[in-house]
Amino acid sequence: MSALACQIDSRPRPSSSATPSNSSEDDCGCPRGEPGRPAVPRPETDPLDVIMESMASSCKDIAEHVSIEWLHTGTWLKSGLVHWRVHGEPNTWEMIARTTRIRPDDVGFDNDAPACPAPSAASPSVDAVDILALVKDSTADTTAKCPGIVVELIYRPPTARWCLELPSGLVDPGETLQTTALRELAEETGWHGDPTSARLLPATFQYSSGVADETGRMVILDAYSDDPRNQVLRPNLEPNELIFSITFPLHGLQSRLERYARMYDFHLDPRLYSLSVGLSLAAMYPHCTGLLGAGGSSPAVVCPLDASTAAASSEEDDSMAAPCRVSWPPAPTSRQSSSRCATAECSSPSR
Repeated sequence: MSALACQIDSRPRPSSSATPSNSSEDDCGCPRGEPGRPAVPRPETDPLDVIMESMASSCKDIAEHVSIEWLHTGTWLKSGLVHWRVHGEPNTWEMIARTTRIRPDDVGFDNDAPACPAPSAASPSVDAVDILALVKDSTADTTAKCPGIVVELIYRPPTARWCLELPSGLVDPGETLQTTALRELAEETGWHGDPTSARLLPATFQYSSGVADETGRMVILDAYSDDPRNQVLRPNLEPNELIFSITFPLHGLQSRLERYARMYDFHLDPRLYSLSVGLSLAAMYPHCTGLLGAGGSSPAVVCPLDASTAAASSEEDDSMAAPCRVSWPPAPTSRQSSSRCATAECSSPSR
């Protein structure tokens, strides 16, 4: 089993008793490491590992966190000063943090669709979950056609701009991260994901590490266009949430995002844009994509890259394995409105 296949494998894990105590691998086949910090699979001869190990060792001697002095606390955010040392010399840094953070003990990490290695009690706290919702027909052959992806167009008051983003949301007390992903996807877009498909990726990431300590995890899941619940999209938005949702083809995702950003002055969320660039790189360097196959036995499906200046064509739209569907934020007199269209460039429905 390859490292990536191990990370997203959703099969139930055997009990710990099934793995001999002297085994060099854990329950999902990853090499064992320190308690709470399993080793990441790596080639023994990778020279980059030597460099990174040296850097990680040096980091401990360069910077030291001392304390945080909170200066203001609001409903959702608080701001303060970080006191820290650089080579022993005192420094300060302005920062913000969420007041809603769920501590690790409050987050239920499922083992039915876990990351590998599974998060330990020492894992960083998680504020939010980003959702990569792949839209497909349950009967479609996704080895021949690329799935769609649910994208949100959301108004962000701090930037006074509309932004194209992945669906995401804060973790509520008592929720698993997969449950958060399913709930937020349904609330914000009206799409109902398949719970058995939810895969929690292993890394905890920082949203804006130069400003805040906000952290997140990524969940990948399937949403079937032929699911009866997804025939009419009915988001359940808060009164101050302004969110459109639309299904984009993965084929040509980067060029579409860049074109709409130019045409309509939209901002692009860095995670969504990075995903689109990653797909483009996979198309440009197909000899590297074998690393993404399940267990290394088969190559991943790569959606071809269209020309960066080309408009979306009917060929691109035909590459999506499910129809496009959109949802709209409620008008003042209506809570929900939704429609269905044939392509990503669908016209505005009557509201």
